[in-house]
Amino acid sequence: MDEREVAEFAAHPLAADAVALRRWDDAAKDPDGPRLAMPTLLAAHARCVAARRV
Repeated sequence: MDEREVAEFAAHPLAADAVALRRWDDAAKDPDGPRLAMPTLLAAHARCVAARRV
């Protein structure tokens, strides 16, 4: 990305979310990385679904 593209991306309201998603995606590819228990993942998913209904 050139400087203009970086500035355009950074100005987007969801830029920080996009960067976080990319980091999580990269971290998830580490077979020796930390893992969450299924109940924890399901609870997080339920919170996300509930938040979208508002």
